[in-house]
Amino acid sequence: MSECKTSLDGYQMVGLTLTSEAALFSMIAVTGTLSYIGIKVVNAWRRRRRPWRLFKRPLDVYVFSLLSSDLVQSLGGVMSLKWVHEQSVTCSSYCSGQGIMQNMGETGSAMATIAIAIHTFLVIVFRWRIERLWFPILVVSAIWIFCILFPIINWARFRKDQEPFLFPSPYCSSWCWIGARSGLQIGGEYVWLWIAALVSILLYVPLFFVIRGNLDIDEDRWWKLRFTRDADQADSALSFQMLLYPMAYSVLVIPLSVCRWFQFSHHEISTAARFGPFTLFSLMGLVNVILLRLLRPDVLMMGREENRLEEEHEL
Repeated sequence: MSECKTSLDGYQMVGLTLTSEAALFSMIAVTGTLSYIGIKVVNAWRRRRRPWRLFKRPLDVYVFSLLSSDLVQSLGGVMSLKWVHEQSVTCSSYCSGQGIMQNMGETGSAMATIAIAIHTFLVIVFRWRIERLWFPILVVSAIWIFCILFPIINWARFRKDQEPFLFPSPYCSSWCWIGARSGLQIGGEYVWLWIAALVSILLYVPLFFVIRGNLDIDEDRWWKLRFTRDADQADSALSFQMLLYPMAYSVLVIPLSVCRWFQFSHHEISTAARFGPFTLFSLMGLVNVILLRLLRPDVLMMGREENRLEEEHEL
């Protein structure tokens, strides 16, 4: 690896500090959630008064993968505090480690978001009873195999090049990520972010109308749609919750994507325009935790029903 060092000016240091702090908030939120789940697991194991499993439904597997990816992504973001302290970014094993973690976490989070959206759509619209865990475990295993091997293989492949795979990217210039290889940047990460945003919109928006009763999709012939003007007011709150997923993901991903496309087109981007979208994107873990606690409170032994059963067994 060739020697390289990028000095940070005052604006870059402020922007990178804000991005790192956002990642720190995400790390605290995800770590707290996973710690809570871990405590529930330990308590259930110690009591052993009834059969228990951490993964009871396919959704549990997908959500656990999502939280794990968010944790890796946030850790990679927090690592930028070193660059703030040193006022520069230097090619090193630390730089490569940050790039690998960022790529793994961001891509893994997007893939898990895709899996959750598709699973939710199939269960609600087509009433699929997906109970066996082998399929989600297979999907999640494939996700992590890709997320681990892609950055590591390319890091080893370009390790001795004049321009290594991971270094202070000209598209970031303030932390380590995939270098000036737009094909690898898009194929290894951004295409998955865009697919996740698109899938969220295409699936959760119809779910909004299905739950309200405005749209009926035939279970056997999915292309056969029936629209009605009458809506079930009792399900209005639940249907609105379905819109929070694509809205939140779009707010986090679209500004970052627009910024990237400008940079790919060799347009000059101001420091504020560059770090604003990245700061929002670094809140991904925090936003996912909030959405899970508000909209899916019964996954991974976190729900009220789980707490009620535990209290009954303690009596």
